[in-house]
Amino acid sequence: MEKVKNVLTTALEWVKGHLKIIVPVAVALVVVVFAIGFLTGGPKRAVKKYVSAINSRNASKLVKSVDVIGAQAWVKCQGEEDDFKDAYDEVKDDEDEDDLKDEREESAKDMFDNFDDNYDSYKMKIVKFKGTKKLKKDLYEVKVQIETKTKDKDGDKDEDTDTVKFIVYKNKVISQGY
Repeated sequence: MEKVKNVLTTALEWVKGHLKIIVPVAVALVVVVFAIGFLTGGPKRAVKKYVSAINSRNASKLVKSVDVIGAQAWVKCQGEEDDFKDAYDEVKDDEDEDDLKDEREESAKDMFDNFDDNYDSYKMKIVKFKGTKKLKKDLYEVKVQIETKTKDKDGDKDEDTDTVKFIVYKNKVISQGY
């Protein structure tokens, strides 16, 4: 017991003697950990980026918020998370990612043209995150309450709130539905 007490006393004295070095290093480590967490985001941040891209009507921004290989794999495995990784590997081997991105961008442009043809304004707003559930490694289900406000070409306004389920893989959206 006396040896343990001596070791602890020595360690404590060393810490006290080097406090001017230890405190700034500890603070720097905490700042780095928070910065990494903030920059890498997470499933919720991925959903925010996706909704932001829709609101800005920016097709390339929308494509950047989506993992096109993951989206194709999610369809291929029919939403079965146990089969997703194998489907992802198959799609990655069989499909050209740039072609998938181009197709997704064209599809987004068509969607935005449809918005413009039918609405004077169309906005989505995240009201509240209702839950995030980890399905597999890097694969999450994020439930979000979204409010959609529209004003059609005749001037009629509509407001609707729904719970939308997003599937996020490696911080990019791969699926969205009700």
